[in-house]
This record gives sequence, C-alpha cells and structure tokens, in this order.
Amino acid sequence: MMMHSLLLAAVCAAPPGFDPSSLVALTETKASLPLPAWIPDGYKAQVFEGTFNINGQRFVTVEYASKDPAKSFAFQFAAVHLGTPLFADETARPRRVEFNSPALGKSHFLTATVRGLPECQTPWIKLKRESFPKYGAFVSLGIKPEQVLRILRSDKD
Repeated sequence: MMMHSLLLAAVCAAPPGFDPSSLVALTETKASLPLPAWIPDGYKAQVFEGTFNINGQRFVTVEYASKDPAKSFAFQFAAVHLGTPLFADETARPRRVEFNSPALGKSHFLTATVRGLPECQTPWIKLKRESFPKYGAFVSLGIKPEQVLRILRSDKD
C-alpha cells in the first residue's frame, strides 16, 4: 500500500476514488498532495481549492464521499497550521489513537461517537516539505476507526 502524490498520479494510474474530472481538479492545484492508496469501496473524490477570508491563506481539500451522506472523509492541506479540531458534539469524549505513516509521520487521531456515528480527526500535521502544502489534517464521519487507520497508513512520501 502506498500513498499517491500528484507527481505519481501523472505517471501512474489515478489515486483511488478519482475520476477524470476530479483528476483534472487535482492537477490544477499544482501541488504534490499525499493521498491514500487505499480507500473503502464506493467513495469518490472531489477537490476544492480556496483561500481563507480571514488571513488569505490557500487551502486544498480532497473530500471522499459515498452514496450514504452520513459517511465521508477528507484530507485538508494548507501552508499554515489552521487550528485545533473540534467535535460537532461538545460533550463527546474522544479516544486517542496513535499511528505512524511515511508521509504523515507519527501522529494521532481523536475518535468519538457523534450523533450515533464514529467521527475521527487528526490535528494539523507538519509535512516533510518546504513548499505548499506544509500542513495536512484528516477528518471523517461515519468511518470506523479501524478503516481510518488503514486509510492513514496507506501512504508513501
């Protein structure tokens, strides 16, 4: 299992979940984004690029959605650390799960049950590069922590 970057996508097959239009959107970011080599069946990727109106910082989000609106996950990338993840339910009691991956390094995600569904979030992780993006984060809803671990570990920098 290895993680695809934009450069690998140009040479190899598209990363899982990408169709021709989302692959064009990925290419237009002109950034090498560490994306998973494994995703659960039935998820389709969409790429969103923008700037934060508060500080003008560029960000890229790669969202993976399924036909079930209660199940999705996303990788977010930015030039700066954009804050601490917050759970939709302030009373959630998150559990910390450690992981290690070549692209994201040693880190953790927090997982809790929110509105009856598992929710997982990493903090902003400093990537091993000097160019954009310098930070990455992961969020999911309706994805079991075991699958989140598999997604996060399916990388190669």
